Amino acid sequence: MGTSLAFAACAVFVACLDIPDAPDNSGKIQSVEIQVDQFGKRKSTPLKILSSDSAILVAAVSPDTYKNNVRYYWYNDTTLIDSGRKITISPDLMLSDFISDNFVPNRLTIIDNEGNLIEKDFHIDVNAAPRLSTKTIPADGDTLYGNTNTAFTFAWLVYDDSETDTLQSILEIDGISYHVGELNQVQQSGFSKGKHTFRILVQDSYGDMDSLPYRKFYVVDNLEGK
Repeated sequence: MGTSLAFAACAVFVACLDIPDAPDNSGKIQSVEIQVDQFGKRKSTPLKILSSDSAILVAAVSPDTYKNNVRYYWYNDTTLIDSGRKITISPDLMLSDFISDNFVPNRLTIIDNEGNLIEKDFHIDVNAAPRLSTKTIPADGDTLYGNTNTAFTFAWLVYDDSETDTLQSILEIDGISYHVGELNQVQQSGFSKGKHTFRILVQDSYGDMDSLPYRKFYVVDNLEGK
C-alpha cells in the first residue's frame, strides 16, 4: 500500500508539471496612444493642433520595444491617408474639404507580422487661433486730452475662423488686467497726466491666444491752468 501511495503522489506531481504555461504576450503590442507634436511640444490630452503650422501625429505603442516591428496605417474614416509611426499634417491639409471632410486622420490601424491587428479611433480638434488687428483705439503714441474724470475709449478688432467659438478679451492698462469678456470696446477713466501703457489679449475656448505688444499713450490735462 505504501508503494501505491508513492506512485499516486508521483502521478499527481507529473500531472502538475504538464500544465502549460500562460501564453507569452511579451512580443505583442498591448496598447497605443495617439500624440500630437507641434511647436516642439508633444501631448496626448487634449488632441488639438493649430492650423497655423505643421503638426506631427505619433503612435506611441506599449511596449515601446516593438514600435518598429509593426505597420501603421492612418485613416480618415475609411480613406487611407498615410502610413508609418509618425505622419506630418501640413496647414494646407488640415482644413481641406477635397474628397473627404479633411485630411486629418481619426483612426489608426496597427498590424504585426503575424497579422494581429489593433484599431484606435480618436478625434483631433483643428483650431485657428484668434487674431487681433494691429489697429486700436487709442493708437500707439496717441495724445488724449482730459483729466482724471474723463472716460477714454479703448477699442480693438479680433478675428476668428470659427463662427461659434467664444472669445474672451483682457485689457491691460498700466500693468493692471481687466477681464472684459466678449466686449471689444470699453471706456475707462482715472488717468493722471503723463505717459500710460496698454495692450490687448484675446483667448478662444480652446485656450489659444493672440496678443498685441504694449502701446503707449499720453494724457494731457486740458483743464490745467484754467
